[in-house]
Amino acid sequence: VHEGFRVMVETLNGGRLFIAGLAIASTAFALDRVRAYVQERIQFNDKALGRFQRVQDVVLDLDIAVEQQITWLVNLLGRYDEGTLTREQAAKVKIECSRVASHLMVEAMEVCGGVACLDEFGLIRHHDDLFVTRVGEGSNRALKTLCARPLLLDIANDLH
Repeated sequence: VHEGFRVMVETLNGGRLFIAGLAIASTAFALDRVRAYVQERIQFNDKALGRFQRVQDVVLDLDIAVEQQITWLVNLLGRYDEGTLTREQAAKVKIECSRVASHLMVEAMEVCGGVACLDEFGLIRHHDDLFVTRVGEGSNRALKTLCARPLLLDIANDLH
């Protein structure tokens, strides 16, 4: 009895963790596609596109993001199972994973050039789907206020 709010928060928390997982999966997909493409795409002087440092930067940024975010998400999944996950923790991982995935997907597409726009290549589909990760289970913009409240306790009631 009178458990509705708690059930709703737990459901939203689980959904936000799921959305973070979707964003991480898109980043991992981009990493796989870009890694393969930049090693097989031959350009100037019959050498692979991946030899350029800026291209290597994108590959590394994708790899770091996947590793960091999986670690963070697995930690929060443990807290979810224990019943100790806060709304702010779930919101933060959802915000950050979807934000980083969206940014890095554009970087990945730029490295791959025109082929990235082909449905068969897959990046454009993930790019389009990432919009859902930014607005699903609460838009990132709205969730930022939720996450800022505990950080600004003296003015928390005035936050919009």
